[in-house]
Amino acid sequence: MIYITGDKHGDYDDVVAFCKNHNTTKEDVMIVLGDHGCLYYSDEDNRTKYLLQKLESVPITFVMIRGDHDRRPFASDNGLELRYFLNPSFTGWFCVDKAYPSILFTLEYGWYWFTGRHTFIIGGAHSFDAPYRCYMRDMGYKNYRWFPNEQLSSSEMKDALDVFRLLRLKKYSETPFYIMSHTAPMKYLPDDAKKPVHDERFSSDFSMEKWMDEMESAHTPSGLTYSKWYCGHWHIDKEIDNVRFVYHDIIPFN
Repeated sequence: MIYITGDKHGDYDDVVAFCKNHNTTKEDVMIVLGDHGCLYYSDEDNRTKYLLQKLESVPITFVMIRGDHDRRPFASDNGLELRYFLNPSFTGWFCVDKAYPSILFTLEYGWYWFTGRHTFIIGGAHSFDAPYRCYMRDMGYKNYRWFPNEQLSSSEMKDALDVFRLLRLKKYSETPFYIMSHTAPMKYLPDDAKKPVHDERFSSDFSMEKWMDEMESAHTPSGLTYSKWYCGHWHIDKEIDNVRFVYHDIIPFN
C-alpha cells in the first residue's frame, strides 16, 4: 500500500499509531508532502538522530518530499548517498543515509513511479513567517530556523517545467499521471488556508504558487489532465477539483 500524509514537523505519533493499526510492513510506503522535520536541525543534533532512529523502527518506508522548513537533502552535514531504486513499490532517484535505509528523500523535482503510477514531484515553498523566524533566530532562539533556498530558484522552476512538459508529452501522454508537491497552484488556494500576510511579521511571496499555475495548465494543449494533485503546506485537509490538500489525514494513494 502507498499512503499519503501532510506536514508532520517532526511529530509522527499519528503515523506510528496508524502503522500499528494497519499492520504495515517495510514494503508499504508513507509519502510525506513536505515539512517532514527530519532535516530541520543539523545532522549532529540529538533531535535529528532521535527522529530518524524512531522512523527507521516504524514498519513502513518513508518517502520525504522537501518542504520550506526542511533543509535540502544535498546540504546534509554528513552527506546523503544518491541512489536509484527500482522495485514494485516505487522507482526513482532518492537521497538516503545508509544508517536509515527506509527513509528516502526525493529530489527537488522529477518523475517518480509508485506502483506503476507516474508521479511528478516538486519540493519547496515560501515560509510566510520567514521575517519572524529570522527575528527570533537573531534574538538567540535557535529553534527558529529559516533556509534561504527554501523555494525553487527561477532556473530550477524553468528546468522543472521543461522536464515536466517533455516527459509527459513524449512518454506518458497516454497514461494517467499525478502531481505531488509541498505547496499548490495559486488558483486553488482556499481563503481559509492563506497566511495572515497583513501582519508585518509575515511576508507575501507566491512565486512558486503562480509558477504552478503555469505548470497546472501545461497539459491543456493535448486535452489531458492529471488524475490528482496532492499537496501540503497549507495545514488543511480539503479537496478542490482535482487538488487534494493533506495535513492530518493519512489517505491511500488514489
